[in-house]
Amino acid sequence: AILDRVDEAVTTRTCPHDFYRFLGHHLRGNMREAVRHANQLTCVSYPGTHLAKALAAAAAGDGDAARQAVEALRALLPIWRTNPHEALGRMFPHAPFAERIMRELTPAGLQATAARR
Repeated sequence: AILDRVDEAVTTRTCPHDFYRFLGHHLRGNMREAVRHANQLTCVSYPGTHLAKALAAAAAGDGDAARQAVEALRALLPIWRTNPHEALGRMFPHAPFAERIMRELTPAGLQATAARR
């Protein structure tokens, strides 16, 4: 609801804005809206872009697209290759969110290589 009000006031959206819109819909299970916001993300240097696209593709059953987005994320920042748990923990301090995302993306190749602290 808060992000809906922000949408009405904002004329130029940033990638984090669309990512958090995606995330809110994704976590509530509203995949139609989540996919819409994932498709609006175009910032290739923003990790949330690739994370949203991987999650949206995985939810749609498109394993190839999910794997491609995970690979793009790994190519962007080394931590996504070496310690994805830590990377998710930095983005999502609430451990259950990070763990849920890790579970959803494990079939796409996001592997836990180190224990989350």
